[in-house]
Amino acid sequence: MRQRKLTEEYQNKEKDKYPEIYGRTKTTFSGFPYNVILKNGADVSREERTAAFEDLWAEGGFRFWLGNYIDLFTNRITNEHCYEFWRDKTRQRISDPVKQELLAPTKPPHHFGTKQPSLEQGYFEIYDKSNVELVSLKDNLIVEVTENTIRTSDGVEHDVDIIVFATGGISQINLKGSDGGLLSEKWASRLQTYMGVATVNYPNMFFLYGPQAPTAFCNGPVCCWITKCITYLHDNNITHIEASQEAQEEWSNTVDTIFSGQLFSETKSCYNGANIPGKKIQSLNFTGGLPAYLERINDVAEKGYEEFILDGKPAAAYA
Repeated sequence: MRQRKLTEEYQNKEKDKYPEIYGRTKTTFSGFPYNVILKNGADVSREERTAAFEDLWAEGGFRFWLGNYIDLFTNRITNEHCYEFWRDKTRQRISDPVKQELLAPTKPPHHFGTKQPSLEQGYFEIYDKSNVELVSLKDNLIVEVTENTIRTSDGVEHDVDIIVFATGGISQINLKGSDGGLLSEKWASRLQTYMGVATVNYPNMFFLYGPQAPTAFCNGPVCCWITKCITYLHDNNITHIEASQEAQEEWSNTVDTIFSGQLFSETKSCYNGANIPGKKIQSLNFTGGLPAYLERINDVAEKGYEEFILDGKPAAAYA
């Protein structure tokens, strides 16, 4: 990640650039202050790709992941070369050949970047310490937790002092719609929203950091859009807003179509729900890039929030 201490002088200098930086983030694919490389990695030589990877690696941060070639998540050639570069760089930090293969396998376990990579500093150096043992649960599952050990499927009992449960968030809230149905039941067979900010039968309810928006990368634009929408409703004495079924279906199909053409669709991850047994696999984020998303939501706002239902009538009735 190339984290470093920032001097007060440097921070003050960068703060002067805030308007420029925030303006730039609206024009980049991931909503970061830098864009992807606007050409396909598969169209250039391996030598040119390697040189680009070296530059991104040296800059640190998220750049190697989200500032890479524009076809990183759609082209196998670019993605495989990117993984090979990452693997070789990572293996230089691990002296034990067994740990090398577990932490940075010869063959990629999935397409690079389609699961969140380890955004770390010193992570692999910790594993490389002689007093650190790495147990691969892919090869030996946990079968029992006893008072002082964890037993794996190979029969080995591993002594433990502390167990950290990194289970993630669990949604237990039962949101009931205007039709009496539960949101969890509606989304069980297929997640559907309109632009990632609203869903049918839930009037006056907006999502922040919600599904089918570019949520994995940025949330600020959605917050701004919702604020402006509420202001519009207030100024026009509109008390009810709800997504229409047609708009929701169209948006969800758009999200699924973009996702199906990307390498994300071939990886079991939290980005598509495949990390949870039995859950429907589909994109939980809009992966078409922030500029395309902003163009759509801003166009809807400029047209008086068309395809929403306002006070029980289509938005066109207020035009």
